[in-house]
Amino acid sequence: MSEFLKKKSMKSSVLLASSAIGGLASLLLHCTAALAIEEQITVTPYPVQGSTAAAIREDINRQRRAITGADYDAIAQWVIKWEYLYEPTATGCVSTEVTVTHTGKIIMPQIVTPLTATVRQQWLEYHRRLTAHEQQHIQYTREVAQALEAQLTGMTAPTCDQLNAQAIAYGEAAIANAHRLTHAYDQRTNNGETEGVRFP
Repeated sequence: MSEFLKKKSMKSSVLLASSAIGGLASLLLHCTAALAIEEQITVTPYPVQGSTAAAIREDINRQRRAITGADYDAIAQWVIKWEYLYEPTATGCVSTEVTVTHTGKIIMPQIVTPLTATVRQQWLEYHRRLTAHEQQHIQYTREVAQALEAQLTGMTAPTCDQLNAQAIAYGEAAIANAHRLTHAYDQRTNNGETEGVRFP
């Protein structure tokens, strides 16, 4: 399951424009040449208990709607923020110093009670598959952020107003594409069920 945090702001000055979708606290931050974006990813566990597989499932079901906002065991929340400088030129306007930040937060269950060897094996396999599913949501939105960074870098327009309008259009298209990709992924996998995300 993927969720977009719905908060949007836009501000600009003579030489600075920025836009943000949502906001999250970060645990990890890195910016690499391979990514060409800044990225912040957090994994937030919620504790579940039970000595049997059935008891664990009951505890997840009891908690998950309040934690994830839906009847899903886990959720991947994401934010894409973009910011750039721009300069008037002899022929129009050009973007400079582009920064795109991709933020992700995965909320998922974590067992906190001792398990028998059999139940533990079931749990570990389920948790591995669930983690992979939520990470794939983050990968889709990461790729969208990378594509947006490429679009905004070195962008030109006849006027700076037109450049800003084009940047907004690129950003909004990126957000729509991220929604489409993550929704299609859940539809294609039935929210991870076809990938074996089930417990017990």
